[in-house]
Amino acid sequence: MRRITLSFAALVLVACGGKSSAPPSTATTPATTEPAPAPTTALTGQVVLARFGEFRDQMCACQDVACAERLEQGMMEWATAHMEELKAIEPTDEEDATADRMEAEMDACRERLSASSVTAAELLAGMEGFKVKVCACNDGACVEKVEREMVEWAMARMDAMKHLKPTPAEDAEADRIQAEMETCKTRVAGKP
Repeated sequence: MRRITLSFAALVLVACGGKSSAPPSTATTPATTEPAPAPTTALTGQVVLARFGEFRDQMCACQDVACAERLEQGMMEWATAHMEELKAIEPTDEEDATADRMEAEMDACRERLSASSVTAAELLAGMEGFKVKVCACNDGACVEKVEREMVEWAMARMDAMKHLKPTPAEDAEADRIQAEMETCKTRVAGKP
């Protein structure tokens, strides 16, 4: 029943790179026979889910890894500041399921950022470089060699390209480069 707390704690550990500080020592706390008072908390499972949802939405809005890292730092600071309150929460099964779904969504957004560390500008620069090489070719063997290099280069960036959302101007630039490359291929193919 403490999955929401555990999910959030796991998320914080991921954000911290798996590092956690040692728990506070209880060696100096005197033993008592009276039960400890029930913790009072302003946080409820719903409040934590709302905050967790805000973190998820912010993560999914990030456009780069630096943004995600700043957000993870903020999550860690929030969780650390509220750790005792988080420990006291007894989430419902529905809250557990919601926390699991949010965590999966946040993980997917984080993975998208990791995979999309290649920018459209970098891809366009790469395409331009291959266009220059193709246009410098004087025979079909040279064009084939450059095309093999280009395929290897593109395959190494395939995951990043799947998540890339180019602007209309970037799409137009890619089309221009491709058209110029095709013109050069046609020129080379027409040579005896």
